[in-house]
Amino acid sequence: MFRKETFELGSECSAIRGLFEYANRRKTEIGKDNVFDFSLGNPSAPTPAAVDAEAVRLIRLAPAENVHGYTSAAGDLGARKAVAECYRTEYGIPMSEEDVFMTCGASASLIIAFTALLERGEEIVTVAPCFPEYGVFAMGAGVKLTAVSAGEGFHLDVNAIERAMTEKTRAVLINSPNNPTGV
Repeated sequence: MFRKETFELGSECSAIRGLFEYANRRKTEIGKDNVFDFSLGNPSAPTPAAVDAEAVRLIRLAPAENVHGYTSAAGDLGARKAVAECYRTEYGIPMSEEDVFMTCGASASLIIAFTALLERGEEIVTVAPCFPEYGVFAMGAGVKLTAVSAGEGFHLDVNAIERAMTEKTRAVLINSPNNPTGV
C-alpha cells in the first residue's frame, strides 16, 4: 500500500520531465544532433579542458579516500573555510566554517532546511513555475507549499507573494536563478 499523497505526486510526471522524455524519444527517431533539449538544464557545452584535466589528475594522484571517500557530515573543512572566507570578503557577512553546512546539491539542502526550520502545519510560499520536487520536499516535512505565479517575464510579483502569506507562513523560497525559467 502506498501513501495516497506520495502516489499522486509520482503518478504524473511534471511538464519538465515530460519534455525530457519527449526529447529522448525524438532523439531516437530523428537523431540526437537534430534535437535541442532545454528541459532539464543538462549541459550542452563540453566541460572546459582545464576542468577535465584536473579531474583526471586528482583521480590518478590523490589518495583514494580523498577521491572516493566521505567527508565530514558538514562537508570538507577546507571547502567550508573557503566558502566562509568568500562570504566575509565578497559580501561582508561575518561567517566561519562552523556556519557552513555543505550538501550534495540543492535538493538535500532544501530537505534539511525544511525539516530543521519548519514545524508540521506551517507554510512556505514560492514562485511558480518552480522545481516540481519542492512539493515533495514540503510534504515530507509536513508543511504546506503555496506556489504564486510569477509576474510578467517570470519576475517576482512581490505583491502576489505578500497576498499568499498567512499567519502560518514561515519561509519564502526564492530560487535564483529560477528553475525552470532561468530568471
